[in-house]
Amino acid sequence: MEILSARIDERLVHAQTTINWIEYLKCDRVIVIDDNILADDIQKNALKMSCPKNVKLSILESNNAASRFKENFFENERVLILFRGFKSLNRLISYGYMIDKVYIGNLRYNEDDKIEINKNVSISPEQKEVALNLIHEGVKLYLQLLPSHPCVELKDLL
Repeated sequence: MEILSARIDERLVHAQTTINWIEYLKCDRVIVIDDNILADDIQKNALKMSCPKNVKLSILESNNAASRFKENFFENERVLILFRGFKSLNRLISYGYMIDKVYIGNLRYNEDDKIEINKNVSISPEQKEVALNLIHEGVKLYLQLLPSHPCVELKDLL
């Protein structure tokens, strides 16, 4: 498996992902890692409808994703991995599969105690703690909404 990009974007597969990232990366498969989506038929169907027909879609819980990645289940595939948030990435790593570089597209936390990083990313104090822990574990977190935008390392903004 060739991981072309791993992204945190609460919208997961949406128009911006399809038009800008999937086409840009020329991936064969999109893997959504989230521990709650499999129990929600509406979300699963929305993801399936949003993914281009020529790109395979897998929706996995973090423990299942870690197992499949370690077993090289997606051998010879070019993959885009999508997480809804930091917790899913953290869980994947806790199950023994490390991703050392992750890009953040859109996270909107709308409570009073939000930490606004930029116009597309606001996080809670809890999310900040998880992000800092990921950085401490060796994960490089970058803000990058579109392929044409510059990458900014999250640790420099926290």
